[in-house]
Amino acid sequence: MGLLGPFLVFFALIEASESKELYAVTPFSIFVVILCGVVAFSASLGMIYKNVNARWFYLLGWVLVGLSPLVLVSSEDMQMLLVRKLIFNLLMGMGIALYLFKNKEVNKYFSS
Repeated sequence: MGLLGPFLVFFALIEASESKELYAVTPFSIFVVILCGVVAFSASLGMIYKNVNARWFYLLGWVLVGLSPLVLVSSEDMQMLLVRKLIFNLLMGMGIALYLFKNKEVNKYFSS
């Protein structure tokens, strides 16, 4: 659940760096993707094991994944488009946060 997206981005970065499509795939950009993957994966495991803090980790992973394109050097020329996508992503994240913390069934799941 939480590892698929970062894996896809990670392998796309590796493939792009080998074919020279991106002019600035740096070790830092790969580190950012791995960091997002670790947070998202640990949150998904925590949700399976009903860890109460997993919801916070999931939201942290959501924010990190949303912000990660802004720190990549290869996306500097598309900043305005990324900011619009970030705003949409954060609004969708707020909806997920409301669901994770305000839904009675979800609260019951994590309290049992």
